[in-house]
Amino acid sequence: MTLELDASDDVVSWRQLALLSELALADAGGTEEEARAQLRHALTAVATELVENALHNAPIGDGIRLAISTYRSTVCVESHNQASIESVQQLKRSFELMTVEAPDEMVRRTIEARAAEGSSRSGIGLYKLRADHDLGLGARVSIHGDGAAVVIRAVLDIPRSSLRIGRTP
Repeated sequence: MTLELDASDDVVSWRQLALLSELALADAGGTEEEARAQLRHALTAVATELVENALHNAPIGDGIRLAISTYRSTVCVESHNQASIESVQQLKRSFELMTVEAPDEMVRRTIEARAAEGSSRSGIGLYKLRADHDLGLGARVSIHGDGAAVVIRAVLDIPRSSLRIGRTP
């Protein structure tokens, strides 16, 4: 399953997911097959809740688009946040593996120059974000930011039929 959600709203939830594989292994007594099943169940529950929230509480936020599509037996939920410098810094603090491939001083000077020109652009386009966090048991969380969008993606093979997705009338 690929689940992409607004970084500013759900970054805490994704940080908590990093503990699930360790908890699952401990609860299963170290049996990888049982631990994988528990992790899959936990991630399915979290994914379902987040997807339901995204569907039922529109609009999700400023500049956010939501689309649901399927590929074979999996579901793909995409939500792109029009990121600000502040949300990028929040991501940078929240994930140890985050790297920002642009000197802060250069970014600051560019933003000041654009502000002096009356430009509304924030300078976020200078950032190239890359983070990859292994949850274990075949699950991964990655963050990618380029231009004005920041996307958090959690990847796990969850059958579409296991997600209880629906819209209220």
